[in-house]
Amino acid sequence: RLDEIGFAWSGLEDSWDKMFDALLSYKKAHGHTKVPARSPKYPKLSQWIITQRHRPERLTLDRRKRLEEIGFVWDVFAAKWEEMFAALVKYKKEHGHCNVPRHWAENPQLAQWVTTQRTKRDKLNKDRTRRLAEIGFEWSIRSKK
Repeated sequence: RLDEIGFAWSGLEDSWDKMFDALLSYKKAHGHTKVPARSPKYPKLSQWIITQRHRPERLTLDRRKRLEEIGFVWDVFAAKWEEMFAALVKYKKEHGHCNVPRHWAENPQLAQWVTTQRTKRDKLNKDRTRRLAEIGFEWSIRSKK
């Protein structure tokens, strides 16, 4: 119906393309597309990204494909979990176990993540629980006296 009344689609398309180009520029400068949410430095870009993530069904297949080709992260929480899991796998290769010290200065974020996995054990999905178990993750740590 909008076509019938002469709606100018090109303005919306131009706007999307401009924001996509801004995301490409961000990726070139930072090496990734994970613009911080509500970034004071990139307010329009971060808002645009939030919109893309929360309304993917409104994107054309071509736009979704373009975003995916540049490494666009649709689910930041899942991506963060994968990033931390990879860090834990690396830790295990280097140390022979998954018991990251609570106050590990080298990667305090990993130490906190490990604690969170233990705390939320019953809330983790089966795939994550299985993957942690496969690398020898210990769900409860008892103090050695």
